Amino acid sequence: MTNEELLDALGEINDRYVEETAPAKKKETKKWIAFLAAAACVVLAIAIPLSSALSERTPTVSPYNDYVVKSGAYACLNDSTYINDGFRILRCENDTRRVRLVEPPWDKVDAIYAGTDGVYTLLQQNGASRGLYRLEKSGSFTKVNSLTSLPQEDVGAYQLCGSTFAVQLQESRDIYFGTPFGDLTRIFARGAYVSLTLWKTTSDWVFAIGMESDGMAHVLGYCVSEARSMELYATPAANLVWIGAGNGAIYWNSLHDGFYCKRNADSEPVLLKASEELPVGAGIYDDRYMYLYSDKSDAENERGLYIYDLDCNLLAFLPAPEAGQVLSYAYTTENDVYFYSFSAMNSVPAYCIEKALIGTDELSWIPVDTSYGRN
Repeated sequence: MTNEELLDALGEINDRYVEETAPAKKKETKKWIAFLAAAACVVLAIAIPLSSALSERTPTVSPYNDYVVKSGAYACLNDSTYINDGFRILRCENDTRRVRLVEPPWDKVDAIYAGTDGVYTLLQQNGASRGLYRLEKSGSFTKVNSLTSLPQEDVGAYQLCGSTFAVQLQESRDIYFGTPFGDLTRIFARGAYVSLTLWKTTSDWVFAIGMESDGMAHVLGYCVSEARSMELYATPAANLVWIGAGNGAIYWNSLHDGFYCKRNADSEPVLLKASEELPVGAGIYDDRYMYLYSDKSDAENERGLYIYDLDCNLLAFLPAPEAGQVLSYAYTTENDVYFYSFSAMNSVPAYCIEKALIGTDELSWIPVDTSYGRN
């Protein structure tokens, strides 16, 4: 019996004793009443801390899912992050920075996302099995949404971030939005665009790209809290790097222009830092910092991680952990930022940095334990 099954069983025993320890009938003997009282005391003494442990073990979505860039690769919960490296699911513990195998394994999962209470995946083909599933610790899948509110065609893409669920259909390319457990409604239609692509989903935004025949990309946004769609900006498609939202603002990186910000959905874009003032590389941000890893400089001592505040003021530079090594941002937690290595050809984080040390001489690369110990 697993620890989880043991806790569940004791929780059920606790419920039964609550019922059985109701006021006894007068015809029962004092001896029987005393026995029940003693048994109830023993069980309740055990069950109360175990019930507390159960509530503490209930997974909840981390707010740092807003800053996951690699779609379907990471699902951030309150105590750990689940990692999809292409052919298996792993789990990295936040407190120990250790990567472990998920046992029993979740088979046939091609993408993972963090919902409000756990890790989810979607079976995309139209048919009886199509739907959104929660992945259980037992290794089984529980269907939570059959997608009956969608037209009967295959799903082309989907993303989930907490309670924000977005689905793009394969044929029409239309994009729908809803919650993991409810109906979905269309928020973007392909219309006159040559193509329409679901780009990124956060807790309050769904972003999409509508492409024109002349190569211009129109970045579209649906604001969940305001329940409205809008065009945010237009740029040549070659400029697109990433987009995200947090702290009420929208940030993006335009390859040939620089870092931009809209302080709110209706404000004008502000260029925070022009490209010529930045090292060449891919940048991303979280709720406090922007991270740009560059390996393009001719000088070896200029290759590494550049860290900026949200106004693009440089706070720290950390040289590459090894000469010639190229790292890419994976995900962030409350205390750490994780990076994976391009040479490993998977999404498993290789290093992390501690946020509390940014701007100090103690900032360093911390190797992640990838020995894959069992759960």
